[in-house]
Amino acid sequence: MELEFAAIVRAAAESVGKIMSVSTSGYTVEAKIRSNSGRGTWTAYFEFDEETGHCHYSHPYQGATAPLFFIEEVQRRLGDAAAAGAQPPGGTG
Repeated sequence: MELEFAAIVRAAAESVGKIMSVSTSGYTVEAKIRSNSGRGTWTAYFEFDEETGHCHYSHPYQGATAPLFFIEEVQRRLGDAAAAGAQPPGGTG
């Protein structure tokens, strides 16, 4: 399921314009996010619960919206995958 999760994360990141890149390790995600000026990046960290899809996250800019949009998109895609009959993260079928 981690491979499916990684694919969902990549697809979600592509849909959020400010996210430049993502890397996954299990259900932990590191995202490089383009600054408002466009001249630099900053890093946000996400830990998704493999059973529920809930997320804890941290980033240096209070009020930044890109991380929230990313979380919502990952959770939406996880829900879509589960509704389509795919095995949910951490599930057994």
